[in-house]
Amino acid sequence: MSAYDPDGEMITRTFRVEKVWDEVLNEEAERQGISVSALLNLIVRRYVFVQRFFDRDQSLIVEYSILDPMLDKLSEETIVEAAKIAGSLLPGDAMLQRGLPLNFKSIVFFIGEMCGRYGNWYKCEHYVTDGENMFYLRHDIDRKWSVYISSYLSSMFKSILDIDTDPEIREDSVTIHIPNKYLKRAHDGGDTGIRSRYS
Repeated sequence: MSAYDPDGEMITRTFRVEKVWDEVLNEEAERQGISVSALLNLIVRRYVFVQRFFDRDQSLIVEYSILDPMLDKLSEETIVEAAKIAGSLLPGDAMLQRGLPLNFKSIVFFIGEMCGRYGNWYKCEHYVTDGENMFYLRHDIDRKWSVYISSYLSSMFKSILDIDTDPEIREDSVTIHIPNKYLKRAHDGGDTGIRSRYS
């Protein structure tokens, strides 16, 4: 068991919070249709999974409106080259920094949680069948962002599991198919995680 694979055991913790922040929490919980307790658990979850590492490292939060025109000025070849370099190094480092093994289960976590839910690179749908794992990644930027995502994740799969992928690139999405037979052959620590579904 780890912070990334909890067993569901809960504890009660009491703490003080500024009144004006409590008002914000109540407003946001009402907007999302959840309790303040549930909202606080989401906030703590984000901190445990992502934010504490962002605070330690040199990290930027970049809005789509800044990223989009930058990508527009770059050629697809340049984007692919930069994404391949980053994808071969950064995902594995991020997993090891969190104490995660370099296997498929950690990759599912990286794609769905770190890049998807908390990185806001895309919305991730992960489907598992008897034959394959499929990742459907939707975003609101443009095709060049699809090119970056595709090359970045392909490089990650090659670097960590020695699996070649051929993602389907569309204007606002990337689809990656991983045949389960490849996962069984990968050096995956005995746990492919293929029973998981992330959405």
